[in-house]
Amino acid sequence: MRRIAGCILGAAIVGALACSDGPDITDPCEGVGVGCGVQQIDGAALFSETCSGCHTLELPISASISMHDEAWALIREMNDNGVSLSEAEEAAIVGYLCTLKGCADGR
Repeated sequence: MRRIAGCILGAAIVGALACSDGPDITDPCEGVGVGCGVQQIDGAALFSETCSGCHTLELPISASISMHDEAWALIREMNDNGVSLSEAEEAAIVGYLCTLKGCADGR
């Protein structure tokens, strides 16, 4: 009899837990998209700060950039000239340049 009562009580507890909403857990990244939890880099600000350290901003803005590969070539040239950026910072500048210039490959 105890065994049956224990089973009924156990089933009642499990059933109650299964039917409850549980703890209120919210996902801070919900609706944010790719890159959540990673510090977002302002490509425009980084572009202005980094590029103006060596030349006018008109130089890269007037450069012929219509594809992502061309923007990355500009980053490689900056690296060859001694600019030290993380991969994320490089990608942020490439993204900004391609947004600004309208890269045809749409990446």
